[in-house]
Amino acid sequence: PIDAAAPPLPPLPRAGGMDRAYVMFTSGSTGRPKGVEIHHRALVNLLMGAQELLATGPHDTWLSITTLAFDIAALEIFLPLVTGAGLAMADRDVGGSGARLAEEIQRHGATAVQGTPTSWRLLLASQAGPPRRMNRICGGEAMSRALADQLLEQPGTAWNLYGPVETTIWSTGAVVTPGERPPAIGRPLPNQQVYVLDEHMRPVAPGVPGQLWIGGDGVALGYIHRPDLTAERFIADPFRAEPGARLYRTGDLVRWNPSGDLEFLGRTDFQVKVRGIRIELGEIEAVLTEQPEVAETVVVARRDSCHEPRLDAYVVAAPGASIDIAALRQRLRERLTDYMVPASYTVIPAMPLTPSRKIDRTALPDPTHERLMAAPYTPPRTPTEETLTAILAEVLELDRVGIDDDFFDLGGASIASLQLSMRAEAFGLIFPAEAIFQERTVRALAERLAVRASTDAAIGPRPVEGVS
Repeated sequence: PIDAAAPPLPPLPRAGGMDRAYVMFTSGSTGRPKGVEIHHRALVNLLMGAQELLATGPHDTWLSITTLAFDIAALEIFLPLVTGAGLAMADRDVGGSGARLAEEIQRHGATAVQGTPTSWRLLLASQAGPPRRMNRICGGEAMSRALADQLLEQPGTAWNLYGPVETTIWSTGAVVTPGERPPAIGRPLPNQQVYVLDEHMRPVAPGVPGQLWIGGDGVALGYIHRPDLTAERFIADPFRAEPGARLYRTGDLVRWNPSGDLEFLGRTDFQVKVRGIRIELGEIEAVLTEQPEVAETVVVARRDSCHEPRLDAYVVAAPGASIDIAALRQRLRERLTDYMVPASYTVIPAMPLTPSRKIDRTALPDPTHERLMAAPYTPPRTPTEETLTAILAEVLELDRVGIDDDFFDLGGASIASLQLSMRAEAFGLIFPAEAIFQERTVRALAERLAVRASTDAAIGPRPVEGVS
C-alpha cells in the first residue's frame, strides 16, 4: 500500500542535450579499447536526420539484426520508437545467416533493414521466394559495385551510409544508383559538416584525394578518461565561428566526385611507400572493386625478403564469376602505375570477419609463391638466362622464375634490382641496377646483354693511353 502521508519522491533528473546518452567502446590501433562518449543532442540529431533521409514513419517495420556492441544498433532501436514505426528484434545469430535473415524479413513483413555489406551478401545469396520492397540500408564498410548492382535488382531503395562511431553512427548518405564505379557515400546528413583536407588542413579540389574531417552536431564529446587521445582526434573547427565547434579526424581517405558526392577510398592508416612513393591502398582496392568479377577485395603491404613493401591483393569472386588472374592484372596495369599493381592475387571464398562483421585483415592467409606467377612459366634457354633467373629466384625467395615473368609482378623493387646487379657481376654479367626496371624480364635483360657483348666484340679492344 502507498502511504499518502509519505513525502513525495524527488523528481528524476532530466538529461540535457550535452549529457551522455551512451558510451560505445571501439577497438584501438594499440589494442586498448576506446570509449566514445555520445551525447543526447548528437543522437537526437542523427535520428531526426535519418527520419528525413529514409522517410521512416508509422507505415514502416524495422527488423533489428545488429548486436548492441555495434553502434548502428542504436538507429535500429530508437528510430522506430521516435517515428512510430514497428520494431522487430531478431535473435543474435540471425545477422550471420542469410537464410535466417530472409525468414525473419518475411515473418515480420519488414520494410527497412540495416546491415553491413557482408550481411547483405549473405541475404542475397540465400534469399528464397520474391523479395520484399524495402529500404535496404548498407554501411560499416565500403560497398562494392557488384553488391550495389545486386541491391538495385531488388524492389525498394538501397542506401549507402557512412560514419565513424565518433560522429554518431552515420554522417553521410546516398541512394545507390547504377554506374561503373563503387557507390558514393554521398553528402552530409542535416546539421553535419564534412571537409576534405590535405596535410596542411587546406581544402582540396574536386577529384583530389584528401583526409575526411567531420564537424557539426554529430561530433562526440570525446573518449572517456582519455583526454590525450581526445585532444589528438578532436580539434577546434577552423572553418566555423560558432563557440565550441569541433572537427573529428576520421583517418579516412575520400574525394569529391563530379556530382558533388563523396567517394570513399580507404584508410590513411593504410598508406605505404613503394619505391619511395607514398600510395594509398584504398585507391588500388577501388580499382579492383570496379572489376565485374570481383565482389570484395583487400590489398595489404608486406615486407619481402629485401625488407621492401610488396603489395598482396585478396579477392572474393562475384556470384557465378571466375577470376582470371592474368586478365585482372592486365586491366590494373591499364589503370594504375607499375608500383601500384599488386604482386600477388589470392582468391579466397570469403573475407575473414571480426565479431561486428567487418573485414579482419589480421586473419588473411599468407599468399603462396605459386600465386605470384600468373604468367605461363618459360624456362631459361641460355647460360645467361639460367644465371639471371637463379639469382632472381634466390633474391625474391621464389621457387622458380621464368624468363618472361615480369620483375614488378614478382614483387621486385629497388633493393632487389641492386642485389641482382651485384650478384650477376660475379658471373661476368655487368649491367646497372636500373636495367631490370627498363627491361622488366630476364629474356629482355639477357638480350640486352647479348647485344652489348656483340657490339663490344665488333669494336675490339681499345688502346690504353701511354702504352705503345
